[in-house]
Amino acid sequence: MTSMPRGRFTDSVRRDERGAALMIVLITLVGLTALGAAGLTMTTGDIRHSENVEASTEAFYAADAGLQQYMGANAVGDHLRWKAIPDTFNIGSSEVIVTPTLVSNLLGREPMYMVRSVATHTEVGVTTTRAVSALGLDVSVAFVATAAIASGTGLHKNGGSGTIDGVDDAPTNAFCPTGAGPDVAGVATPPAGYDQVGGSSVPNGTPDIDDAEDGLTLLRKTGIDWEYLTTEDSYKDYDIGSDTWPNFATLPASEFPVIYMDGDVAVNAGKSGRGMLIVRGDLDLNGSFSWEGVILVGGAFVSGGANTVEGATISGLNLLLGESVGDSDLGNGNKTFQYNSCNVERSMEQLRKNQKLTGLAPVPGSWMEEI
Repeated sequence: MTSMPRGRFTDSVRRDERGAALMIVLITLVGLTALGAAGLTMTTGDIRHSENVEASTEAFYAADAGLQQYMGANAVGDHLRWKAIPDTFNIGSSEVIVTPTLVSNLLGREPMYMVRSVATHTEVGVTTTRAVSALGLDVSVAFVATAAIASGTGLHKNGGSGTIDGVDDAPTNAFCPTGAGPDVAGVATPPAGYDQVGGSSVPNGTPDIDDAEDGLTLLRKTGIDWEYLTTEDSYKDYDIGSDTWPNFATLPASEFPVIYMDGDVAVNAGKSGRGMLIVRGDLDLNGSFSWEGVILVGGAFVSGGANTVEGATISGLNLLLGESVGDSDLGNGNKTFQYNSCNVERSMEQLRKNQKLTGLAPVPGSWMEEI
């Protein structure tokens, strides 16, 4: 048997070992590469997850900020009545769209809106959307005019002459850009509360005569806070007694002041004007007295001349204070009580400005995140 020389055997083994070492190195490199790739994938995933979380968080805070900004922008101001329209805000890298939707509009109550804020956040190719919402009350509605003349007690009229009309005759102009609105009743009284002696029935509107509810319910539906109006002072432009009657000839045409008169009062042509006239007791309208706006009377009113009111008149409001009130009387003659939503709105706008209150008031506990 011929044996291989020792030197050759050793060299052969070494060559074989060098081949094994190379395979081990290659396998190790492949393993390390796979581990590195896996680690890189995990790191990339973690980074992407972190970016998604960050974008989602940014969108959430932007949506909430947009909601608060929308509510705040419509909470206090001296602008015309808040309009229920969407608005868009840019907050950081997010675009926020806030949309109000009417959910309740009970007569005599503030309209309620669901206000939804949707934020879209885009950063490093990542786009995330979050949404929050809350309820808001439209406190820009001071009260609701339900008729050309509304009386919590009865309303008497002699003859078929004159005008009592709930068809809105508001014009379209710079002061009234939206023009006429929905029509109201000609007269609103308790059941069988309108009494006319002689001639064809005068009231006209939708309906002509609304006498479906008792006096208290009728007055409460207007939403008038009569206790506030008769006890607080801050909302008044003129408190007759301590203030003199405004000179309407020198006031800007855009000014519709709030005027308060305590006790039983009488007005004549020299007191003609515009705005909101609030009388704590009874009111006598004499001569050719004319008014553009709102007349609120705690007691009864008597129309003793060729009066003209273009807006809305409400009497008997002392019923809301538990006091007794007599019937109102239009008497004889050619009188005009014409509903005009623009004059009503401009009068209420001044009241809201004086109260420093308009727009939306958040409803506590209604905030929620939409999932």
